[in-house]
Amino acid sequence: MTVTALFRDADRAESEVGLGPARVVEIGPTGLFVEMPERGRLLARLAVAFPYEPRVGDDVLVISRADGASWVIGVERSTGPASLSVSGDLELRAGGKLTLTAERGVAVLGPDIEMRTQKLRVFAESVLEHTQSMAIRVRELYTLFTGQTQSVAEGTQLIQGKRAKVVTEETVSINGREIHLG
Repeated sequence: MTVTALFRDADRAESEVGLGPARVVEIGPTGLFVEMPERGRLLARLAVAFPYEPRVGDDVLVISRADGASWVIGVERSTGPASLSVSGDLELRAGGKLTLTAERGVAVLGPDIEMRTQKLRVFAESVLEHTQSMAIRVRELYTLFTGQTQSVAEGTQLIQGKRAKVVTEETVSINGREIHLG
């Protein structure tokens, strides 16, 4: 890591230092070209303590010396995506409630996703699941309340239990080429 002193001696006048808003006008191989109202176009290096992917048109905070050396030390408004990337494990903790909100959706990707909780509540207008195989294990009671239920199996459908009871207020229909009882 290279450390560059912003000021070489304490006798420099404050007017030689520039600090203020700037707009990113170009992204070069060695830094960002920013337009600063009092100092014009400057080449500035990134010096922010968070992941930032600059885009032309972003509003940033720049500090500069009289010799032209400048650094982007803050971001006021960014038009690009924000990304946090780490090479190892990452853990997010909140002493209270953690809320993820997005205007166009939330995607969770991974080869193995695990959720552990005391209580899981899902509220949605519709749910669509696609899977190769699914197993649901309920230790005590599984209750399903629906307006209507339809179950379609391309192969065999097996309903197995110690007892089975079908109760309807109207008609029960069993339609098959062969019906075996007993």
